[in-house]
Amino acid sequence: MDWHALGEVNYRKWHIHEMTWHIDLSDIYVARGAPAGGPLALAGGDQAGGIKVFIYSSSGELLATIPERHNRLLCMGWTEKENLLLVFEAGTAFVHDVLGNLVQTFLLLAPTPCQNKDVVEICSLGSTVAALTSHASLHVCEDIDGVSPEVYTLSTGLPIAAPATSLVILRPCFTASGLVEVLIGTADSSIFVVDINGPDDQRLQDCIQAPVISMALAPNGRFLACFTAQGTLSVVSTSFTTKVLDFDTSNPSKPLEMEWCGEDSVLLHWNSFLLMVGPYGHWLKFVYNADL
Repeated sequence: MDWHALGEVNYRKWHIHEMTWHIDLSDIYVARGAPAGGPLALAGGDQAGGIKVFIYSSSGELLATIPERHNRLLCMGWTEKENLLLVFEAGTAFVHDVLGNLVQTFLLLAPTPCQNKDVVEICSLGSTVAALTSHASLHVCEDIDGVSPEVYTLSTGLPIAAPATSLVILRPCFTASGLVEVLIGTADSSIFVVDINGPDDQRLQDCIQAPVISMALAPNGRFLACFTAQGTLSVVSTSFTTKVLDFDTSNPSKPLEMEWCGEDSVLLHWNSFLLMVGPYGHWLKFVYNADL
C-alpha cells in the first residue's frame, strides 16, 4: 500500500486482486466502468470495420459479448440502472443489460446523409445523453432507462466563428433551475450553458485564456474542471462566479480522460502517465512503463 501526500491530503493506491481476463488491452480503444465497482465495458476492433463490445465483471470475468456492428462508435456509458448505452454514427442508440441482452433501441439523431460527420461532440451521464451536431443543434435524451426514451432538440446559439470544443452534462439536482443543463466549451474561450429555456453565454474570456477542450464536473456538482488548448487546468464554480485554480500542466495535448478523484483533486490521464492536481496546485505524477 502506497501513501502519497497531495498538500495536506493523503491519497493511497493499493493492489486489490489480479484480473482473471486474458486479453490484449492494446486492442481496446474505449473502456467504461459502471459506478460503485460495477461491470466494465470494453470496446475493441476496427472503427472502419467492425466494433465488438465486451462486458466484464470488476474482477475480469467475461459476462457478455455484444454482437459486432459495422458503424463507428460515438459514445459508450453506463446508466443509473446499470444498463450499457451505445451510440453509433447513424444516430441509433442501443441499450443492453449487464448480460448483453438488448433492452431497447432509439434514434438520438434523425437519419441524414454523412451523419458520421455531423456529430461534433457527444456525452452521456447516467440516464442522460446529449449530442451536438455541426449545425449547432443539441439532441438530448433524459430517460435512457425509460420504457420509451424521448429525444428533444435545443438551439445552442453557437456562433459560426466559435464552434464547440467540448461538452458536459450537469444533472438537474445541481442546477438552480432544476433542469438538465449542457455546458459547451467554445473556440472563443467561453462556455455556453444550454437548457430548454435557451442558451446563455458565460463570456469567460477574461477568466479562461484559451478554448476549453475537455471538461469534468465534480461529484458534488459545485465545480467544473476545464482543460484548455494551452495546457492549463482551470477549476471554476458551476455558477461561473469563482475561479479556484489555474495549473500549468506543461502539456497542451488533450488528456485521454479527465476525472475527479473525490471532491478535492482532478486526475488527468495521458498515454503513459497520470497527473493528479490538488485544490492549491499541489500535484502528483504517476508514470507507467506501458500505455494505460
